[in-house]
Amino acid sequence: MAGYDMLIVIFATFIAGYLAGFMTVKINHILVIALGKIWTSGNGQHRYIPIGAAISAVYLGVLICVVKDFEFYFYLLLFLSFVGLYFAGVKHATKRFGDSIEIMEKIIELTYLLDENDEKQKQAVRDAQAFSKEILGAMPPSISEALLLLFFFFDSAFAVFFVSLVNGRFTSTRFIELSKNEQLDYIEAWASNPFLFVAIQAIKGLIGFSYYTGKNTWDAIEYNGKMLRNSYIA
Repeated sequence: MAGYDMLIVIFATFIAGYLAGFMTVKINHILVIALGKIWTSGNGQHRYIPIGAAISAVYLGVLICVVKDFEFYFYLLLFLSFVGLYFAGVKHATKRFGDSIEIMEKIIELTYLLDENDEKQKQAVRDAQAFSKEILGAMPPSISEALLLLFFFFDSAFAVFFVSLVNGRFTSTRFIELSKNEQLDYIEAWASNPFLFVAIQAIKGLIGFSYYTGKNTWDAIEYNGKMLRNSYIA
């Protein structure tokens, strides 16, 4: 086989390995959403190891059937490369999924921190950020995973690129890396899009509840919690 064709196979192996790992993490979280407590996201690496081994073996089998004139050592090199890139994809996607909390906190800050010199407002935002994480932790796995996956997608360069393109712009970077004004424009673009409106309302519902149930917010609007107490007193 020509050297050019060999380079194509190597490049395809790298791309396929990485994408397989990255997508395995996404599929795992989708399964959590679909199946609830049957699968949980905790200790996901225990599942990624056998899944990665199986996918790598299938890839090698397909490669051997399609391309039959490689030396054994080259097949072995491709297999090890695929495995390595698979777990690189898993690691990257797992980190990105973990960034979902940071994205949520950033949206809370953008929405409610109107004056960066107002210490009470800053404390109210910090309280909302902490409480939003508590809310996620108390939710059924299927719901919390769905919200975290939504934040994952919201932050992705693909989503930013797609939304900016629809609005006649060209931006291809993650939400968290945009300037403050660009982040605000991006949130507004989601809110004004009829297909994304429901998703952004789910995000705003969570962060709004987190903010308006904080003590500092109650103090600012002079609310003493009487109505809330009346709601659960028989």
